[in-house]
Amino acid sequence: MMIKKLEWHQGYAIDILKIDFQHLTFLQIINELIEMFNNEETDNKADRMKRKLSEVIKYTKFHFESEENVMLDNNFPNYAEHKKLHIEIIDKLDFQIYNFENNTKMFIDFIEFLKHWFFEHIVTEDIKISDYFKKHNILPK
Repeated sequence: MMIKKLEWHQGYAIDILKIDFQHLTFLQIINELIEMFNNEETDNKADRMKRKLSEVIKYTKFHFESEENVMLDNNFPNYAEHKKLHIEIIDKLDFQIYNFENNTKMFIDFIEFLKHWFFEHIVTEDIKISDYFKKHNILPK
């Protein structure tokens, strides 16, 4: 089964350059994982995919910390609530990775989880940061 790569649309941009760049990088990492799953037929495919999954979790943690710093540095009032969402996502991501052991069904579920979380979180939660900044004429630090 082939998994379709994710596509970036300008509607996902939240107009905070640092965060948008990280979102694009994250999308690229997910697409590399999908490409590996779809096309790579090597003896060490499972090991390579596990390393890429490790990159996903590490980049996610880096991105969340960076995003949280932007919120803190600019006095975003919903910081605690947003950070709580990040913690929940990391817990779910850890659980998904734990369940993945070169199982095609689990991998497809994992990619679906990433897609849903990635796009849903951007358009419903991260946009609130941008809206707050725009409303208060804040240029993010």
